[in-house]
Amino acid sequence: MNNAIVIVHYNDYESLNSLINNIKDYSILNKIIIVDNNSNNDIVDKIKLFNSDKVIVIENSINKGFSYAINIGAKKCKELGIDNIIISNCDVIIDKEEDLKELFSHLEDKDIGVVAPVIKEKDELNRGWKNPTPLLDILMNMIIIHRRIRNKYIFYKEDHYNYDISQVEVVSGCFF
Repeated sequence: MNNAIVIVHYNDYESLNSLINNIKDYSILNKIIIVDNNSNNDIVDKIKLFNSDKVIVIENSINKGFSYAINIGAKKCKELGIDNIIISNCDVIIDKEEDLKELFSHLEDKDIGVVAPVIKEKDELNRGWKNPTPLLDILMNMIIIHRRIRNKYIFYKEDHYNYDISQVEVVSGCFF
């Protein structure tokens, strides 16, 4: 299987540099595709230095947002014959290559379409949540109500995560 990571970047060279240096030698990744969302010229010049046989830098001339950049990277992966794609922000920390190998291994099950790790954000674990109904989504935008109903209707109970893999309705968009 051919595997790639698509990294969406905008004006955060330090985080991107750290991530690229961390993963560039991972054998599980056939390609690393950086989609730059129209960063400052001096940053783009630094990012271009990552170009290699394994790393491809794509420069967007206009920043049309995260989803647009994902689509640009996914189209490039399709051109390259990539089977599995990780989508990532540039400020993600991947502890070890085995973590990526485990994520990719779950995609061998054809009933699974998206896999995401547990993500630590500001000392809290993000493990996925339920997709809110339209009414619940409206209520969640009211701060006082949001605090009261979020845990009950959006998040799964703690015992839902007592397995190596847990099915959720929504995963974090920063890494999947």
